Amino acid sequence: MGKKLLAAGSIMSMVAVLFSIICLFLPLQNSIFHSVGFMPLLKITTYSLTANLWASKTLFGFCKAIAAVTSLKDICDRDGATVSLQELQQAFCTAATVQIVEDGCTGAGFAYGMGIALVVVAVTNAIMQGVGSFLIYQYFNSSMKKQYRETALVLDIIGTILMIFIVIVYYPTAIAHLDSMQPAGGGLMNLVVSKGDSPMATGYLMLMLVPVVQAVSIGLLFFGQSSEEVRQAELREEKKFQMEMAMFNEAAAAGRPEERGNQQQGVQPPPHSWAGHMDSQGFAPQQPLDLSGFGFQQKPNPYAARQNPYPAQGSQQFMQPQASGNYRVQVMPGTHQQMSAGPGRGPYF
Repeated sequence: MGKKLLAAGSIMSMVAVLFSIICLFLPLQNSIFHSVGFMPLLKITTYSLTANLWASKTLFGFCKAIAAVTSLKDICDRDGATVSLQELQQAFCTAATVQIVEDGCTGAGFAYGMGIALVVVAVTNAIMQGVGSFLIYQYFNSSMKKQYRETALVLDIIGTILMIFIVIVYYPTAIAHLDSMQPAGGGLMNLVVSKGDSPMATGYLMLMLVPVVQAVSIGLLFFGQSSEEVRQAELREEKKFQMEMAMFNEAAAAGRPEERGNQQQGVQPPPHSWAGHMDSQGFAPQQPLDLSGFGFQQKPNPYAARQNPYPAQGSQQFMQPQASGNYRVQVMPGTHQQMSAGPGRGPYF
C-alpha cells in the first residue's frame, strides 16, 4: 500500500507541473471594451510574457487612432498585434496613451513583472518536482532509504508554497490593475465605452488548480511508507544495538571502568596484605603515630598494661553497706579517689 501511495503522489506532482507549464501559454486575463454596450471596440488578452491587442476597424477609425498613439501598427490586423508585455508597458506609458486610458501604464507594468515571476516560479517548481520524482524512482529501484522519500516530500512542499504565493499575488497586482483600465474623461465617455466583466481567463483558472493538485501529492507522499523501509530501519536499529553491546562487553572484559579511572588519577587500591589485619567490621587496626622524625621522643604509656578498674554492674566485690545507709563504691583500687552515693543525693568524689 505504501508503494502505491508514493507512486500516486509522484504522478500527481508531475500532473501539477504539466498544468503549470500549460498555464504559461494560456491567457491569464481579458480586458474587453465595448462601444454603446454591445459592439466590441478594444480587446486586450494578457499571457505570462506576451499580450494580444485587437481594435475594431469599423467604428470611427478607432483602430488607426490607437495604432498612432501606441505605435502598434499590427493592431489593425485581423488577429490583432501580439507583443511582449515589456512593449505593452512602453506603449501604454506614453504621454498620449495615459491621456486616453487610465491605469493602463500601471496594469501593463505589473503584468510584465508578475509574468516574469510566474515563469520563474513555474520553472523552479518543475525542477523540484522532477528531482523529487527521481528520488522516488531511486527509492523503488535501488534502496528504500527514508531520506529519499523525505527529501521528495520537502521539495513538493516548497514547490507548493511557491505556487500558492504566485497565485495569490498575481491577481491583485496584474489582473486587478489590468481590469481597472477605463477610458479617460469619465462622464459621457463611460456611457459610450464600457468594459466587460470577465477579467480572469482560462490560464489563471487552471493555475489555481496547481496548488490543489500538489497538496494532494504532499498528502500521498507523507503517508506513503513501504514495509521494506520499516524493516530496514528496524535492522539498522538492531545492528546499532549489537555494536553498543559489543563495545560494552569489551570494556567489561578489560576491567572495571572505576578501577581504571582511579589508577589513571593516581588513587591506588589498598594492598592485598591488609586482608589479614582487618577486624570483624572490615576496618584496619589503628597504628600508633610515629613523631620521632619531628624531634619528639615517644614515652611509654603508663596505662597500657592497667586492667579495667570498673567492676561489672551488680558485683558485690566493691560495694559495702555503711552504717548511715550509704553505699561506698571503690572506683579505682590503689588510689584515694572514692565515690559515695546515698538517698536524696547524687554521687560525690
